[in-house]
Amino acid sequence: MKTIMGVVLFLLIIGIPDSYAQQQKISGTVKEAENNKPLPGASVVIRGTRIGVATDLQGKFSIMTEPSDELVISFVGMKTQIIRIKNNLSPTIHLERDDLNAGEAIVIAFGKTPGDSYTGSAVTVRQDAFQSRPLTNVLQALEGNIPGLQMTSGSGQPGVAPDLRIRGFGSVTASSAPLFIMDGVPYSGDISALHPEDIDNISVLKDAASAALYGSRGANGVVIVTTKKGSERKTAFQVKANQGFSSRSIPEYERVDAYTYYPLMWEAYRNSMIYNKDNPKSVEQASQIASYGSADAQSITDILVNNPFNIPGRELIGTDGKLNPNARLLYPDDLNWEDAITRTGYRGDYSLSASGGTDATTYYMSINYTKDKSYLLKSELERTTARAHVTTRPNNWLQTGLNIAGALQESSYPNTETNTGYANPFYFSRYIAPIYPIHRHAATGEILYDLSGKPLYEWTNRGEKAYPGHHIVAETELNSNVHKQNTLNARTFAEIRLWQGLTFTFNATYDLTNNLVTEYENPQVGDAAGSGRVKRTNDRYDIVNFNQLLNFRRTWGNHRVETLLGHESYSNTYKFLYGKREEEIVSGNDEFINFTQTTDLSSYCNRYRTEGYFLRFDYHYGNRYFLSASYRRDGSSRFHKDARWGNFWSVGAGWLVNRENFMKAYHWIKLLKIRSSYGQTGNDNTDSWFPWQNLYSINNNGNEPGFIQNTAAGNRNLKWELNKHFDIALEFDFLNRISGTIEYFKRTTNDLLFNVPQPLSGGVLTQWQNSGSMYNKGVELTLRGFPVARKVRWEVGILLSHFKNEITSLPQKEISAGYHKRTAGHSIYDYFLPAFAGVDPENGDALYRMDTTDENGNITGETTTNDLNKATSYYCGTAIPKLFGAIDNKFTYKGLEFAFKFTYRLGGKTYDNAYSGLMHSGLYGRTFHTDILNRWEKAGDRTNVPRLDSSNGDDSTVATSQWLTDASYLALKSVTLSYSFPEKFPEFFHLKGIRLYGGGENIFILTHRKGMNPQYRFTGVSANDYSPARIFSFGIDLEF
Repeated sequence: MKTIMGVVLFLLIIGIPDSYAQQQKISGTVKEAENNKPLPGASVVIRGTRIGVATDLQGKFSIMTEPSDELVISFVGMKTQIIRIKNNLSPTIHLERDDLNAGEAIVIAFGKTPGDSYTGSAVTVRQDAFQSRPLTNVLQALEGNIPGLQMTSGSGQPGVAPDLRIRGFGSVTASSAPLFIMDGVPYSGDISALHPEDIDNISVLKDAASAALYGSRGANGVVIVTTKKGSERKTAFQVKANQGFSSRSIPEYERVDAYTYYPLMWEAYRNSMIYNKDNPKSVEQASQIASYGSADAQSITDILVNNPFNIPGRELIGTDGKLNPNARLLYPDDLNWEDAITRTGYRGDYSLSASGGTDATTYYMSINYTKDKSYLLKSELERTTARAHVTTRPNNWLQTGLNIAGALQESSYPNTETNTGYANPFYFSRYIAPIYPIHRHAATGEILYDLSGKPLYEWTNRGEKAYPGHHIVAETELNSNVHKQNTLNARTFAEIRLWQGLTFTFNATYDLTNNLVTEYENPQVGDAAGSGRVKRTNDRYDIVNFNQLLNFRRTWGNHRVETLLGHESYSNTYKFLYGKREEEIVSGNDEFINFTQTTDLSSYCNRYRTEGYFLRFDYHYGNRYFLSASYRRDGSSRFHKDARWGNFWSVGAGWLVNRENFMKAYHWIKLLKIRSSYGQTGNDNTDSWFPWQNLYSINNNGNEPGFIQNTAAGNRNLKWELNKHFDIALEFDFLNRISGTIEYFKRTTNDLLFNVPQPLSGGVLTQWQNSGSMYNKGVELTLRGFPVARKVRWEVGILLSHFKNEITSLPQKEISAGYHKRTAGHSIYDYFLPAFAGVDPENGDALYRMDTTDENGNITGETTTNDLNKATSYYCGTAIPKLFGAIDNKFTYKGLEFAFKFTYRLGGKTYDNAYSGLMHSGLYGRTFHTDILNRWEKAGDRTNVPRLDSSNGDDSTVATSQWLTDASYLALKSVTLSYSFPEKFPEFFHLKGIRLYGGGENIFILTHRKGMNPQYRFTGVSANDYSPARIFSFGIDLEF
């Protein structure tokens, strides 16, 4: 490294003065071709460098160049032009309108490239596409804008990022998440720390030609976030304020009311006695006991404990199972637990930014504040971010800059991480029967109060499955979960022009993320009742990244060559500290000193490093033919030194057919491009920092020190998971009115990273191994058109994606994974479950398919059984959709803009776990879905809902194909309306611009079952998740 820097320094000393002897000043004008009007704010950059200027109000610019330089002139909504300097010292450039941005620069690995010459697969989303949307996380801007990108719905907790997958699933047990890059370097921090107002654009790289230069971490695609920077000679001061409100976007499942619930539970209790195998009772006997009890058996009102009606328990339900017609609820307004834990949410978002510069220096500074109180009690986010981005060019051969940002955020959240936890508000409020009140009541129905005048909560008077001892409203009020986070992101660079066409760039990055999570549980009600407890977790990421880039470019005649040679070093240090104490002394204090007993205390430090060397070569001929190649050699600390290094590469080619002479007659074809790429990337992202090592844990036994071997065995032969990616695409644009891309891809993963179970006799449970292979292949279609392109402009966009995932080999015949089974010939998210075969019309038993076999175990046929333990598990479908995508529309008229976006999914199945919990056969204290009204009741009934039978309550909700539901949906994802006032109006207020805007997120979703969230997880399994928020907002944007 020292040798390299010494050579660079020597070259600087001997070469720089002479290399600028031929510099010349270019002064030109940029105009719009359609009307010959000047274009202020157009970008004029020397190709292959960061040296550039912006045009002034008259569209004029001046820049120092060399005779061999090329200028890249770009403007949003216009086709980018590249011009040769030669002897033209005062050019006039006319930019043509390009509604589809076919020629706009695309942010790629370690630089930018014009879109029309790019051989890879990449899509860019610019800030104007989401500037009117009320987003608390920048990744939400990608949904419905990137073909081939799948996104979970994310949590309703403000700021929480959704999960992304690009072109299927690259791994089985290792990570399939994409690599995130911010301003040119890997970013492992919290995406929620980036404020959307600071983002200039987001690019998604999808194939090997795009991602191979990131080597070891580019196998699952790359998301590049580019933040804003200032413009030369263009000063702007912007104030933006946005306010809105939120509510739950996905409604609750349809459940029975109290009047229906009691008779249903009476029936379940009665049937449990009738169909008791050991001591069955007659219908008359069972009905009598269910209604009135007996000397040795309780009535249903005794079992359910609470009677919310004005009728005494023994008179509430007759032996016919019908509710007393005179029954009325004593406290009908105190039985809705969902209303008790929700509210109308409020959010405010405020931004202040300043940008500008001179010919030598540009700057961008901002400060942003977000306050988001979600619709769920105790769910809030408060975030302050600040950024300063300065670049300067002290002379003609050096450009340098600093981009530094920080964020302070504090969020409080309810306990929604545990799917079936009693402290999960959605689990508790969804399943508790509608007969249990929130507050304590007198016999006549009045709420009881304590001595201070506060209403008393009721958490004991319930049936066994209604969580006695827990109270979600009280626990939410008394408990607290607070996450405090501070982040620091610092980036600096120096770019040196060594000779004509040769530049050297040095980038350095430091990212810090510090998290402090405090979880307090009160001593009055819930899991910590009687003692109280507090848990505190402090973790910290320190990430340092350096890269050095040597870029050479040269153009002669119809030929253009550009090469990039680079080195990158990445280091991630993770520190973790956790403590837990119990036995609270004084209420209202969650510090450790306020608790007497330490029950857990641990800390550790992990480090991860990669080192990489890379090369990229691009060749263009005649601005029609394009070739590219890249190579990277990476080393990872996750592997043993003998298996640490991997080689990753790509090749790509493109052909702009419309620029051929034989295409001149087809003037209506504005763009016709064929491109293809093939390459290999790698993945080392296991859930272990040191999977190649045998590790030991310190495990003291009382006062005796000691250690114990970890249950995961090390593997010195472990190596990179390899991902080979083929891509071919056709891009087109006809009459500047309709354009699009048709793309086919296939990515094959070999040497899959598997955490393979080991024989118990070996003393370890698992070992990471390279074993197995899988592929994803699919088609993506993007269409964009302008049905109306006059004063009123109507733009329509359609995205359609399809892919197939299939495992081709595994380390063993099959691997069970919950509701799925991994086996060759199937996808990683195919369901294998006992197949539900309907209901026996004679007795209401649930039936299941079962293979019949001969004495040798060979399958001879199929029958049905009511014994779930004998049922056969079959392939029952997949969680992967057949099609998914988006449809968006945008209408503009002068300064008015109206846009809306639908997202959709066709095919695939959701295992509706939350629904299955509501279709039990009689759990005392748990409510029912209204579909239970279709149950079997008497011999001869034909239905798919088995009989109610409380003796079979838990078994009735076990995993079977009965709970698989079509996961197709149509969602109105966003709506925006904005108006930019004509220039004369803001000038009256001494402003440059005024824009009013409003919009909504997650407006509605249509699914096959009300309450179901088919976007919750890629696995397809629904849960008692924090439903996304529906947000409506309005704002004002002022530019000074």
